[in-house]
Amino acid sequence: MASIGWSPGIGDPTPAGWIITIAYLLSSFLCLWAGFTARKVTKITGRVESQVLWLVFAAMLLLVGINKQLDLQTLLSQAGHVIAKSGGWYDTRRGVQAVFVIMLAFLCIILIVIMFRMLKGRWKQFTTAPAGIILLVFFVLFRASFMQHIDEFLIHRTIFTPGKLNKILELLGILLVWAGAFLSLLGARKKYGKGFKFDWE
Repeated sequence: MASIGWSPGIGDPTPAGWIITIAYLLSSFLCLWAGFTARKVTKITGRVESQVLWLVFAAMLLLVGINKQLDLQTLLSQAGHVIAKSGGWYDTRRGVQAVFVIMLAFLCIILIVIMFRMLKGRWKQFTTAPAGIILLVFFVLFRASFMQHIDEFLIHRTIFTPGKLNKILELLGILLVWAGAFLSLLGARKKYGKGFKFDWE
């Protein structure tokens, strides 16, 4: 790992970095909780889409939260540079990066379309969560692909420093998911009565 300029460690040891990491993990827990609650609703409605989506959201947030400190995108970027240099196509790497971003964008669009199809008729169960997921997915993937160029753009074209704007967008996405999961839990209890307890059975 050291040969490509990366070693395991804490990627963002700042207080803000830890706050965002904890926010990811808490939101993942809320989505997991909403997923288990949706499983109980499934027994009543017979529909599994809500349960699946909440569990997928929980897994995504958990992975991104862990990566927040492991900084695996830096490992990917450095490995790409090493491969490009050893393969003799370092000078044309921009074209490869562009293809990579297009493929990621296409994959994201497919996943979002699938998510929208699964959400059909169920928006009230998720409220703001899908918007938060979309914001986090596009921003994290796009920033991971062009970290240096986005930083330069943010420095010269906006009033925010890259670090501040990154944290604002991350927290906004996390809060949207957190709010959606929380409202889903409250909605399930309200719809199915006070006896509908939030447990893991």
